[in-house]
Amino acid sequence: MQVLFMGRLHTQPTDAILKLVKAEAEAIAADLPLVQAGCLEVQLLPLKPYTGLASLFRN
Repeated sequence: MQVLFMGRLHTQPTDAILKLVKAEAEAIAADLPLVQAGCLEVQLLPLKPYTGLASLFRN
């Protein structure tokens, strides 16, 4: 099972902000009952914008 944590930053993220957001997400995930019971492992993955549609509207 995978859990996706999505957050939106309204400024250009710096390393310090990204570390803070990751630490907060890890703390939230650690509090989940299934994680505490050892039934669920949470992996945080960086999200990148999908740019594939931009090629359809270049002209």
